[in-house]
Amino acid sequence: CVGGMVETVVGAAGAGQLLFGSNSPEFSFEAPLGLVTRAEISAADRACILGRNALERLLGKVGSR
Repeated sequence: CVGGMVETVVGAAGAGQLLFGSNSPEFSFEAPLGLVTRAEISAADRACILGRNALERLLGKVGSR
């Protein structure tokens, strides 16, 4: 994978449009996780990609209850 890929997609689509996926257990979990954790994006964008977006899609807006 090319460095800067996560930053490019976040810049073009926004972190709110992304869900983390690793294709695990078929492939190693560490490589795709590393792309997100090492990306030069805000902590809030990283949190969205790594879980918040998925939770909101499954449970509704977090904190809206």
